Amino acid sequence: MSEREKQILETFGKVIPGMTEEEKNTLVVYGQGIAEGKRLARKEMEERALCEKLEGKKVV
Repeated sequence: MSEREKQILETFGKVIPGMTEEEKNTLVVYGQGIAEGKRLARKEMEERALCEKLEGKKVV
């Protein structure tokens, strides 16, 4: 784990105990949204790379 990641976790560790359940739920949903966005971006990049690879080949 990088130092930056440790810093982020430490910050959240200090903030989360003082949050309401609603704030915690919002944080979880936000995190899930970020994760899904990254997953979709990665999938799109893989699909684009595959298309570029196929375009370079002759389809018989």
